[in-house]
Amino acid sequence: MGEPTRDQLLKAELTVIASQSPLPKTDIMDLLFEVKLLTASRTMDDNELKAQLEIYATKLLEFPADCVKQVLKSACNDKWWPEWASLVAKLSPYDQTRKMLLREIHKRLSINQTEHTRGQTTALGDFMNVKGQ
Repeated sequence: MGEPTRDQLLKAELTVIASQSPLPKTDIMDLLFEVKLLTASRTMDDNELKAQLEIYATKLLEFPADCVKQVLKSACNDKWWPEWASLVAKLSPYDQTRKMLLREIHKRLSINQTEHTRGQTTALGDFMNVKGQ
Protein backbone atom coordinates (compact mmCIF):
# COMPACT_ATOMS: atom_id res chain seq x y z
CA MET A 1 0.00 0.00 0.00
CA GLY A 2 1.49 3.32 -1.07
CA GLU A 3 1.30 6.80 0.32
CA PRO A 4 -2.19 8.33 0.43
CA THR A 5 -3.08 10.80 -2.29
CA ARG A 6 -3.90 14.44 -1.52
CA ASP A 7 -7.61 13.72 -2.10
CA GLN A 8 -7.50 10.80 0.34
CA LEU A 9 -5.76 12.98 2.93
CA LEU A 10 -8.34 15.75 2.51
CA LYS A 11 -11.16 13.23 2.89
CA ALA A 12 -9.51 11.80 6.00
CA GLU A 13 -9.07 15.31 7.40
CA LEU A 14 -12.79 16.04 6.99
CA THR A 15 -13.70 12.72 8.59
CA VAL A 16 -11.49 13.31 11.63
CA ILE A 17 -12.73 16.90 12.02
CA ALA A 18 -16.34 15.68 11.85
CA SER A 19 -15.58 12.98 14.43
CA GLN A 20 -14.50 15.68 16.88
CA SER A 21 -17.91 17.35 16.93
CA PRO A 22 -19.46 17.54 20.38
CA LEU A 23 -22.75 16.04 21.42
CA PRO A 24 -25.51 18.64 21.73
CA LYS A 25 -25.66 20.00 25.26
CA THR A 26 -29.23 18.80 25.76
CA ASP A 27 -28.16 15.24 24.94
CA ILE A 28 -25.25 15.53 27.35
CA MET A 29 -27.62 16.77 30.07
CA ASP A 30 -29.92 13.79 29.44
CA LEU A 31 -27.02 11.35 29.76
CA LEU A 32 -25.72 13.06 32.89
CA PHE A 33 -29.18 12.90 34.45
CA GLU A 34 -29.32 9.17 33.64
CA VAL A 35 -25.93 8.65 35.31
CA LYS A 36 -27.13 10.67 38.30
CA LEU A 37 -30.23 8.50 38.68
CA LEU A 38 -28.32 5.23 38.38
CA THR A 39 -25.37 6.00 40.66
CA ALA A 40 -24.96 6.98 44.28
CA SER A 41 -23.68 10.42 45.18
CA ARG A 42 -23.63 12.81 48.08
CA THR A 43 -26.84 14.60 48.89
CA MET A 44 -27.25 17.96 47.13
CA ASP A 45 -29.93 20.58 47.04
CA ASP A 46 -31.54 21.46 43.70
CA ASN A 47 -29.21 24.39 43.04
CA GLU A 48 -26.07 22.30 43.62
CA LEU A 49 -27.40 19.52 41.41
CA LYS A 50 -28.26 21.93 38.58
CA ALA A 51 -24.86 23.61 38.89
CA GLN A 52 -23.01 20.28 38.84
CA LEU A 53 -24.88 19.00 35.78
CA GLU A 54 -24.45 22.34 33.98
CA ILE A 55 -20.71 22.48 34.67
CA TYR A 56 -20.15 18.86 33.62
CA ALA A 57 -22.23 19.35 30.45
CA THR A 58 -20.35 22.51 29.49
CA LYS A 59 -16.98 20.86 29.99
CA LEU A 60 -18.06 17.74 28.09
CA LEU A 61 -18.69 19.92 25.03
CA GLU A 62 -14.90 19.92 24.61
CA PHE A 63 -14.91 16.20 23.75
CA PRO A 64 -16.15 14.21 20.72
CA ALA A 65 -19.80 13.13 20.84
CA ASP A 66 -19.26 9.38 20.51
CA CYS A 67 -16.61 9.39 23.24
CA VAL A 68 -18.87 11.29 25.65
CA LYS A 69 -21.73 8.86 24.97
CA GLN A 70 -19.52 5.83 25.54
CA VAL A 71 -17.95 7.13 28.75
CA LEU A 72 -21.25 8.31 30.25
CA LYS A 73 -23.07 5.09 29.32
CA SER A 74 -20.24 3.19 30.98
CA ALA A 75 -20.53 5.43 34.07
CA CYS A 76 -24.14 4.27 34.45
CA ASN A 77 -22.77 0.88 35.49
CA ASP A 78 -20.57 2.32 38.25
CA LYS A 79 -21.68 2.45 41.86
CA TRP A 80 -20.73 6.11 42.41
CA TRP A 81 -21.25 9.36 40.51
CA PRO A 82 -18.00 9.93 38.56
CA GLU A 83 -15.54 12.58 39.65
CA TRP A 84 -14.63 15.01 36.89
CA ALA A 85 -11.00 13.85 36.87
CA SER A 86 -12.18 10.28 36.30
CA LEU A 87 -14.21 11.30 33.24
CA VAL A 88 -11.31 13.30 31.81
CA ALA A 89 -8.99 10.32 32.32
CA LYS A 90 -11.37 8.14 30.31
CA LEU A 91 -12.06 10.73 27.59
CA SER A 92 -8.55 12.07 27.02
CA PRO A 93 -7.04 9.03 25.27
CA TYR A 94 -9.76 9.15 22.58
CA ASP A 95 -9.43 12.90 22.20
CA GLN A 96 -5.62 12.82 22.07
CA THR A 97 -5.64 10.03 19.47
CA ARG A 98 -7.86 12.07 17.17
CA LYS A 99 -5.77 15.20 17.64
CA MET A 100 -2.60 13.21 16.90
CA LEU A 101 -4.22 11.74 13.78
CA LEU A 102 -5.24 15.20 12.58
CA ARG A 103 -1.70 16.53 13.15
CA GLU A 104 -0.30 13.64 11.11
CA ILE A 105 -2.77 14.29 8.29
CA HIS A 106 -1.85 17.99 8.29
CA LYS A 107 1.84 17.10 8.25
CA ARG A 108 1.35 14.81 5.26
CA LEU A 109 -0.78 17.41 3.47
CA SER A 110 1.99 19.94 4.02
CA ILE A 111 4.61 17.56 2.63
CA ASN A 112 2.29 16.68 -0.25
CA GLN A 113 1.73 20.39 -1.00
CA THR A 114 5.48 21.14 -0.85
CA GLU A 115 6.24 18.31 -3.28
CA HIS A 116 3.41 19.44 -5.57
CA THR A 117 4.65 23.06 -5.52
CA ARG A 118 8.24 21.93 -6.11
CA GLY A 119 7.06 19.90 -9.11
CA GLN A 120 5.22 22.91 -10.53
CA THR A 121 8.26 25.16 -10.04
CA THR A 122 10.52 22.65 -11.77
CA ALA A 123 8.08 22.27 -14.66
CA LEU A 124 7.79 26.06 -15.00
CA GLY A 125 11.59 26.38 -14.88
CA ASP A 126 11.94 23.74 -17.59
CA PHE A 127 9.34 25.55 -19.67
CA MET A 128 11.14 28.89 -19.23
CA ASN A 129 14.48 27.34 -20.21
CA VAL A 130 12.98 25.87 -23.38
CA LYS A 131 11.23 29.17 -24.23
CA GLY A 132 14.44 31.13 -23.66
CA GLN A 133 16.44 29.06 -26.11
